Amino acid sequence: MVNKQTLLVNKYIRKLICEEISELQNRVFPLDARMSTKFPFAVLTRDSVATTSFTKDGITEDTVTISVYVLTRDYDSGVTIANNIRNLLDHSRYRDDTIVISLIKFIGADENYTDTGGGAFLQQLKFEIKI
Repeated sequence: MVNKQTLLVNKYIRKLICEEISELQNRVFPLDARMSTKFPFAVLTRDSVATTSFTKDGITEDTVTISVYVLTRDYDSGVTIANNIRNLLDHSRYRDDTIVISLIKFIGADENYTDTGGGAFLQQLKFEIKI
């Protein structure tokens, strides 16, 4: 039986970002953030999961696509934080006793502005993760 930890991937990505991106310490949330969350903050979503390769021994590799949304009050700090996250994650690997991430690859970015809640700049980063 294969013991995959694929669905837990955002738990590990959150840990990496919180440890390395000082502006976001403990302000990285799964799926949504509370309305009263202090800026800047980030939200992680798992966009897709697919088993992409098999071996004759039954070992599989999963590919997970995630989005990291960085929300800030000003554009410059949002772009800087997003760029720091890209540099942290792109082409990196992660391993501990419960998960092996063989590769994280940056696959795209988008940006937007919302005027709800006083206004916020939004940077979206997309990553493909091999587990």
